[in-house]
Amino acid sequence: MECRKPPICDHGNMLLDGGYINNLPADIMRSLGAQTIIAVDVGLADDTSPVNYGDSISGWWVLLNRLNPFGQIYGRIPGMADIQSRLTHVSSVKQLEEAKSIEGCLYIHPPITPYTVMDFGKFREIVDVGYKFGQAVVQQWHKDGTLARRFGVTLVDPATRRGFGARRASI
Repeated sequence: MECRKPPICDHGNMLLDGGYINNLPADIMRSLGAQTIIAVDVGLADDTSPVNYGDSISGWWVLLNRLNPFGQIYGRIPGMADIQSRLTHVSSVKQLEEAKSIEGCLYIHPPITPYTVMDFGKFREIVDVGYKFGQAVVQQWHKDGTLARRFGVTLVDPATRRGFGARRASI
């Protein structure tokens, strides 16, 4: 999930990040006339492991548990940002599953699970992971004919310089 921004008021209307409603708007792109959609899902996996906090939670217990790094008896208690992020993810699951089945939608999910929303210092590393993943996906699309069929493109063979973009002899 990307970092969310607070809502902005504009002439009495509340504007907010579209990811709150639809985190992967492939269906909207299709309705606007796109024939081929490359949907890149950069959402993180949702932790759905159950946690039993009992019948009630003491605010003092929560505070002490957060201050004590060894006191994680029931696991990490989610804060408001965690709850908001999870609600956003839950509301987008339906659109995510629908995007995978839309005709002409090429759904890809880069391997970014080791990273968190707050890993700003790992920006270059995350970009490299995404770039290498993208190269592998394009190679696969070339092999299975998706590039030629969907985009009318073929890759250049570096050894023979044949294919899309090959040089031609001219004066």
